[in-house]
Amino acid sequence: MKRKAWLFFVSVLMMTGIPAYICGGQVNAKPVEVSLWYWDNANNCVTTVIDMFNKSQSEIVVKGEQIGWDVMYQKLVTACIAGTGPDGFLAVVQWMAELNQMKAVADLTKLYNAWPDHTDVLPGVKRFLHADENSPIMAMPSANTPLYLYCRKDLFDKYNVKLPETMDEFYDACKKLTRDTDGDGKIDLYGFGLRGARGGSDPWQSFIMAEIGGSMLDSEGKVRFNSPAGIKANQRYLDIFYNGWAPPTAPRDGFAELIQNMKANVTAMMVHHFGSYADMQKFFGDKIVAIPLPKGSKGRWVPNIPSINVINAKSKKINEVFKFYEYWASPEAGGKYCELYGQAPTTNKIAQMDFFKNNRFAKVSVASADDSYVLPWSKKSGQYMEVVWPQIMQRALLKQITGSQMIDELTRFFEQP
Repeated sequence: MKRKAWLFFVSVLMMTGIPAYICGGQVNAKPVEVSLWYWDNANNCVTTVIDMFNKSQSEIVVKGEQIGWDVMYQKLVTACIAGTGPDGFLAVVQWMAELNQMKAVADLTKLYNAWPDHTDVLPGVKRFLHADENSPIMAMPSANTPLYLYCRKDLFDKYNVKLPETMDEFYDACKKLTRDTDGDGKIDLYGFGLRGARGGSDPWQSFIMAEIGGSMLDSEGKVRFNSPAGIKANQRYLDIFYNGWAPPTAPRDGFAELIQNMKANVTAMMVHHFGSYADMQKFFGDKIVAIPLPKGSKGRWVPNIPSINVINAKSKKINEVFKFYEYWASPEAGGKYCELYGQAPTTNKIAQMDFFKNNRFAKVSVASADDSYVLPWSKKSGQYMEVVWPQIMQRALLKQITGSQMIDELTRFFEQP
């Protein structure tokens, strides 16, 4: 009789959706469903983390939706303006200033400081969890992507050239590794793969800002590279092409061309990140090495292209999303994500995992993280990176404008209302 009464009572509670704790018994509430937008799922890196989290507990279910990279930002902005969108989303730091102005991202400072592992986040990564230099913490770590310099160690050894540590040594290596290797009177090996097309702004920044130091923009949004030191550094970088130390195709070369040229023995150095290590190692073996970007007069300035996990300010499930992000940042899930995605670690615990500890390319990434910076915290950063810089750089390489005029045009872009 008692059992029948208990079953009847439980059935009533289940129909009303109310959990019951009676005599040690429990009726579980329906899991909270959390929505997530992301743009890349290379090697199932995101869906693997989602599946791991959903299987690890029963209180929260994450439902992921992959959005194309080319439409992700616009779709996200449109949703935020409408007060809709997912509970959480993957973002890049360059989006955050505008999203924060729209009041579209949640302040995670209290949750972050209460997270037991927040002190384990690498210092170079924590810097990117803000919407701007003065904002509270608005994100959780996802992936760390500091750039480094790939060098064909076999060519450096063959021509007795030192692996560069300083700017002077880098430019000297560009010159010495540019050669006619078959004696036909034509240059067929170039010292450096200069990326003049989309994506080339990151390497360029490292060689300019290493002579200036600090952020590309000051607190008032004024550029800091329009100075004698910046103009001189820019000219020196352009001279790589003018001097014939980069392939003739450099003005239009993008990532694919950089990789192709290095594999074809056309270039001896190029700038990229840990995401390409597997392909490079498979193709070259011990002939390829990664080293930190060269030091300028102000030290190293390492471009970083980190992705971060953000929560929609309109979400009613901020705590649940944050629990998922905590799990994502754990060694178990975060380590797997970074390994699958080909990204550098975001925490000390992940960095100490065997895969990253024993991977020579990952070690260079981790060592470079503390010297890393991102594009300016500006709502113009996306347009600068995708459109403006490539167009201006290509004109400068083709001598349609001077190096000084290039700096002036970039200055006007950032400083105009």
